[in-house]
Amino acid sequence: MSGTDTRIPQTSEAVTVLLCGPAQRLRVWAQALGEDGRFQVVSLASTPDDFAAKLSIQPEAVLVDASIFTPQTLIKTMRRVSGVAYVVLPPLRGDALDKARRSLEAIEQVRDVYTVDVNLAVLKERMVGDVRMARQTNIGDAGAWDAPLANTIYRPVSTQVFTVWNLVGGTGKTTTSTSLAREIARRGYKTLLISLGAPDDLALIAGLSAEPNILHWMANPSPEGLKLALQNIDTLDVLAGFPDAFSGVASLDAPPEAPGSVRNLVETAMHMQYAVIILDTMPTERGFPAIMSSNGLILVGTPTLSGVWRTAEAYRTVQERLAGMHRISPERIFVVLNGIAGNEGQLSVGEWHRMASRHVGGSFPPIVAQVPYDAEVRRAHNARRLPDSERYLAGLVPLADAIAGSDMTPKNGRKRGLLRIFGGERS
Repeated sequence: MSGTDTRIPQTSEAVTVLLCGPAQRLRVWAQALGEDGRFQVVSLASTPDDFAAKLSIQPEAVLVDASIFTPQTLIKTMRRVSGVAYVVLPPLRGDALDKARRSLEAIEQVRDVYTVDVNLAVLKERMVGDVRMARQTNIGDAGAWDAPLANTIYRPVSTQVFTVWNLVGGTGKTTTSTSLAREIARRGYKTLLISLGAPDDLALIAGLSAEPNILHWMANPSPEGLKLALQNIDTLDVLAGFPDAFSGVASLDAPPEAPGSVRNLVETAMHMQYAVIILDTMPTERGFPAIMSSNGLILVGTPTLSGVWRTAEAYRTVQERLAGMHRISPERIFVVLNGIAGNEGQLSVGEWHRMASRHVGGSFPPIVAQVPYDAEVRRAHNARRLPDSERYLAGLVPLADAIAGSDMTPKNGRKRGLLRIFGGERS
């Protein structure tokens, strides 16, 4: 190699950045930030709708070229930013520039407004300082969770969107999705469970009707259409999946900007003020539209050698194959080990995690939930009801705590302690 490599090595505390603007501007910005290890560009957005959808990634900083927005859309969208924001305005005539600047500076998240261009060297130092200050301010807070609305009802500052997935079926992800969503809803959070199964097993095992389902929303992709397409399990809202494989494949192949896309479905639910959205998606690459619409991922594996390999490959797929298109922070990827029977035919939790780490050639997400085998789960499925076994549900408690907060007391009055996690430490 000739010459000197002046790039700054990336650190574990790199600032996550979302860039938005026309393609030519994005190339320049992405190269400048990509060469500085203090930053990690998590995604690029070239349209206002794409930017609004990718805010679900929850970047610590956003840099926006406002030339692709109308003034009204820009102000509305910037109010949804959760991190620090920097906006470059296009040339404007008369008092339009001052008006736009005042409107943006009135938004708490906007740290600075520039005209036409920005000095990237100066901006990078400003961005690092602002994010570090924001991190310090957030220490000791309730994380993504704000003060209670009333009694034990809490609301998140931004919607938690988790996809439950693996490369193969049969791992128990649909039962995990449904039981997890119901537990979070019971804690007082407005929760939506979306099934993307084709054909849909969720409606079958949960005792729901085949209709209305996701096709009804796709025929009317709006908040009103979603309300009409929902069914309920106690306090949990449920959108049943596809009635057959053909309709599912055709619909999931729709481009992200299509009105009936998964991304638009998640966006619609976010606008309806759901605190938590759980997507139970199809295995293989059919799960990508859901993953790319989420800010969290739950991998459900089984305690076998093939279970290790499939789950580790699923993790690598998300971290490598989708790199540059969508990023989910490793801290928001949770692993569930399902069907633990404790017999000689299965791997121990320790063996499983060590093998997964070796397979990916580095650190592997911790196993947040260890769910025991329970024959009651199969009996419940055959009776078209959700399992109510305390033994089974107790295994999912740490996962619900990781999403909804272990320091809160749920409506049933049972308190939960710190999470017990294999392969990592979280409280």
